[in-house]
Amino acid sequence: MLAASGHEVRIESRAGAAVGFDDAAYRAAGAQITATAAEVYAADLIIKVKELQPGEFALTHPGQILFCYQHLAPAPALLAAMLERNVSCVAYETVTAADGSLPLLVPMSEIAGRLATQVGAWALQMANGGSGILLSGVPGVAPGKVVIIGGGTVGTNAAKIAIGMGADVTLLDRSAERLRRLEDMFGARLKTCISNPHSIATLVRDADLGRSLLGTILAEYRLADTLVGELFGATPEQRRPRLALAIRLRERALKQLHHEQVRLLAAWRAEPKEDTLEALLLTINAIALGQKMTG
Repeated sequence: MLAASGHEVRIESRAGAAVGFDDAAYRAAGAQITATAAEVYAADLIIKVKELQPGEFALTHPGQILFCYQHLAPAPALLAAMLERNVSCVAYETVTAADGSLPLLVPMSEIAGRLATQVGAWALQMANGGSGILLSGVPGVAPGKVVIIGGGTVGTNAAKIAIGMGADVTLLDRSAERLRRLEDMFGARLKTCISNPHSIATLVRDADLGRSLLGTILAEYRLADTLVGELFGATPEQRRPRLALAIRLRERALKQLHHEQVRLLAAWRAEPKEDTLEALLLTINAIALGQKMTG
C-alpha cells in the first residue's frame, strides 16, 4: 500500500525470514531491500514492532518519526536517548480509538495472555524447578488450579488457554458486569469471583499457578491503590475526595496544554525561534504548577 501510494519503502534484508517472508516477497510488493539497518534508519519514518535496542539508538536522527511499541516508562535510557536524538515517538500501546479502546495494544495483550498460561505450565514442570503439577490432570488426579487476576484482554486470553488445557480456573475482577460476560463466554468451565484483597489472598494461596499471577498490563497501577487501602483503610481517592476532584478537573486543562505543546514543538522544529521556545517552556511550567497545586 505504501509503495503503491508513491512512498519509498526500505526493508532490511532477511527482516521477515524468521516468519516465512523472504526478500523476494517484499520486492514484489514494491520495497527496496537494504543490506544494513543503517540504510533503513536513514528514512524519515521507521515502522517496527519492538522498542529500540541500545545498538539502534545511534542510527536515529533528529526529526525522525518512530512508530512502534515504546515502553518508555521502565526504560529511562531509551527515553533519554530519544530526547537527545530529538526523535518523535508514536507508541502503538497508546494509540486510542474513538471509543477509548487501544486497538494496537489488543493483539499484544492477546499474545501475552495466552503465553502466560503456556509459560506457567512450563514452569510447573519439575525439570524447570516446579512442583510437578500437570494443569490438565490425568485420570485419578485432579487438574491444577489456576488463578487469573483481571478479566481484561490479557486475563481473558489466559483463561482461554487454561480452560483449554483442562485446568481448574478461577478469574477475579472488580467488575461484576465483566464477570457476567465471561461466565456467558465460558460457562461452567470458569469460576469467577469479585476481586478484593481477601479473595486474592485466599485463592492465590491455594492455586498451583499462584506464583505466576496473570494480570492485565494496564491494571498495574491499581495495585498501589490496593496496598494503600490495606495500610490506611481507604484508597487515596477515598481518603482525600477533594484531591480526587481536583485531579479530575486538572486533567481537562492539561489535555489542552498537551495539544498546545505538540503544536509548539512542531513549530520549533520547523523554525527555531526564541518566542516559540519561551511559549513551550511556559506550557511545561504550567503543567508542573498544575500538578503541584493538585498533589
